[in-house]
Amino acid sequence: MRIILITFLSIYFSTCFAQVNNDSKIIKKESKYTIDYFTIDKSDEQKNGKCFKINVSSKDTLIIGSYSNNKRVGLWKFKSKANNNDYINYNYDNHSIEFLSKSITNIDSFYVNIDSAYVISKVDRAPIYLGYEDEFEDIITHNTRITKDIFENNRSGILLVSFIIDKDGKMSDMNIENSFNKEFEKQTLDLLNRIHGNWIPAIQNTKPIASKMYIVFNVSDADNQHKLGKFTKKPYFLPINMIYYSEIRRR
Repeated sequence: MRIILITFLSIYFSTCFAQVNNDSKIIKKESKYTIDYFTIDKSDEQKNGKCFKINVSSKDTLIIGSYSNNKRVGLWKFKSKANNNDYINYNYDNHSIEFLSKSITNIDSFYVNIDSAYVISKVDRAPIYLGYEDEFEDIITHNTRITKDIFENNRSGILLVSFIIDKDGKMSDMNIENSFNKEFEKQTLDLLNRIHGNWIPAIQNTKPIASKMYIVFNVSDADNQHKLGKFTKKPYFLPINMIYYSEIRRR
């Protein structure tokens, strides 16, 4: 079954990239979790034409879209990891949402800026990260590591960070609300500052509004994981548990 699926994907991509000429080349960019396929011009290395993001473990297509001179154009389809159904369909030509899954439209409350304070309030639509389902969470978890100081000193603790999604959908004002380790704190802020936009702002009373999101890193060595705090995932609150072994275990 795996061989048949891989063969089908190869034929599918070959068909989509059939019009690539001698001035272009297909790039395959692999990570541990995903594979990106896209076309670049040999002269200036700008992205042009179709692109795909594939889930390494399931072989499902997570993202289908197109580039023109390094800019996203036309209809992009972002998929659900759970069932590969459409999650978000977004048209970059006219900046319009053509489809949202119920898991997005069912969200009716978020932290938004009202009278210069961020409070939980009813919204027409929550802010949306333009990616496949849970892509923002994947970016955070796949790029966060237990730091040397935490490992060597057997540290445990909670780091709480917040950031603003402004009216234009840009991330700003990354702020450490609670910290237990400076090195881990710096790593987290560096990661958030490397994530470039890709949000659609929250809407309240038919108008864009700034919103606020929290991420809590719950870090513990394996012997003390029973002491980890209990946090519930919410649209505006993303808990990430990180368990590590502070010594080499022998069988």
